[in-house]
Amino acid sequence: MTTALTTKAGQKIEAFRDQRDARLTREALADRIGSVTASAVQQWERFGKVPSGPTMNRIAEMGIAAHADWFEKGAIYERPLLCTVCDLRSDDPNVRSCSRANCPNVGREVGQMERAA
Repeated sequence: MTTALTTKAGQKIEAFRDQRDARLTREALADRIGSVTASAVQQWERFGKVPSGPTMNRIAEMGIAAHADWFEKGAIYERPLLCTVCDLRSDDPNVRSCSRANCPNVGREVGQMERAA
C-alpha cells in the first residue's frame, strides 16, 4: 500500500479513464495525449506529479482537466500500487513487474484481463 497526495487534475484523469467503455488504460490515454508514457499518467493520477506545459495544454484541450486543476490539492488516500500496463495490483503474484516486458497481460484485450478486487 502507498499513501499519496493527488491533485484535482489527477483525480479527473482517473475519472476520465474510468468513464470510458471497457475502462481506458493508462497506456491508451498516453497514446491519445501523445509524447507521454503510461507511467507518467500513473504519476499524475496517484502521486500529484505535474506534466510539462505542452502536455498540460493537450490535456486541457481534450477537456479532461483544466490548468488550475494541477495546482489544487486532491485527496490523500491509501491505495495499492497498480501495474502501469494492465492496472493489476502489483502485490498480485502474477504481476512480477510494472514493465511492459514482464506484464502478464501485454497483448490481451482489456475485457480479457482479470482485475484484482
